[in-house]
Amino acid sequence: MVTWTRVQTAILTTALVAPIYQLLLRLPPTFPGIVGAPCRLLGAIGLVVAIVPYVQARKALGSRLRIEPSPAAAGDLIISGVFGRVRHPMYAALVLGSVAWALLWNSVWGLFVDTLVVAFLGAKIRREEELLAEMYPAYAAYRRAVPALLPRFQRPGKMS
Repeated sequence: MVTWTRVQTAILTTALVAPIYQLLLRLPPTFPGIVGAPCRLLGAIGLVVAIVPYVQARKALGSRLRIEPSPAAAGDLIISGVFGRVRHPMYAALVLGSVAWALLWNSVWGLFVDTLVVAFLGAKIRREEELLAEMYPAYAAYRRAVPALLPRFQRPGKMS
């Protein structure tokens, strides 16, 4: 049986190596020169920005961190800190980091693979949210108050 972990590892590894292979093998298409430099800069900035929520979420989850979508059996629902801004900060960081990596390498192939990253993580989020809603009665209110991946740029909503 193929697990979420194996598929995620395969897709994220492909997203990591595709831009490098494209460059090493000199495969088209890459971004043209006038677009290339700004894309590289955006990629570098995006990688740095992606690290922050990833590290914050990893620290908040501690030993409850799991790759599979099923929540850890023990523990409370975390709704503060970075989880008070977005429900899935690590997935948001993976998407941003993956896109930023492709931009850093000026890789159209990398951006193509990123569509697979987004599709896979979207499916994983849906499954994880089903399981979280079953485990935590407060999850429905949290879900209504806090966006999934993109933070609001105002004070976080109150849960009812």
